[in-house]
Amino acid sequence: MDIAGWVAAIGPKGMPPAQVRRLHDSIASAFADPEVKAGFARRDEYTVLNSPEAAAQFLRSEQERFARLVKKANVTLE
Repeated sequence: MDIAGWVAAIGPKGMPPAQVRRLHDSIASAFADPEVKAGFARRDEYTVLNSPEAAAQFLRSEQERFARLVKKANVTLE
């Protein structure tokens, strides 16, 4: 099983598209800052900034992937 770490900024359901875009653009601007890039590089980390639509699709695929894993492993809550 390959499990990589990732972080996402997620807003409330129904967030207006203009606010989603503004948040995305602000994060993209921060990640483009040379000092921020250098900080990631010092820790051997990298960023992949997807569009909001691609990020939503990724989250759906991760939900599906882990749901299959939980079912296959027969995990139950106690």
